[in-house]
Amino acid sequence: GSCTEATYDLYSYEGEINEAAKEFLQNLKERHLNVATAESLTSGMIVSSLVNVPFYGAYVYGGFATYDSDEKRVFLGVRVGNVYTRECALEMAAGTLVHSRALVSVAVTGEAGPVKREHLEKNNRCVTIKLDSASG
Repeated sequence: GSCTEATYDLYSYEGEINEAAKEFLQNLKERHLNVATAESLTSGMIVSSLVNVPFYGAYVYGGFATYDSDEKRVFLGVRVGNVYTRECALEMAAGTLVHSRALVSVAVTGEAGPVKREHLEKNNRCVTIKLDSASG
C-alpha cells in the first residue's frame, strides 16, 4: 500500500460543524473559559473539531475518548449501570471536570451497536454541557 502525505491544505475549516465549533470557542474566549470533552459515541470527534479551529487552542483543555463502559468508570468515575443514559452523560461531564483543569465539560454517550440500525432505541444519544461551579 501507499500513504498520502497530509498537508495543511487538505483540512477545511468550512461547514456547519466547524462553524459551530468556532462559535462555541468564541463564547468560551469571551468568558475566559476552557473546555474538555468526555466522548463515548463520538470517540473524540468533538474535541477534534474544536482543535481544528485555528487560533483557539488556549480554550481547549483536551478530551477523554471513553468508548468502553469500563473506561468510563475508571477514568471518569461513572457509577450508573446503563451507560447509554442522560445520567451517564451527566456523570461523564462531572468526572471530566474532576479529572481535568477545564472549567466547562461536554459529554456525549449513546448506543451505536453492534446491532442493526432498526433495533437501536430512539433517543439513545445523550449530550451534556456542564460548567464548573467554581468558575462562576
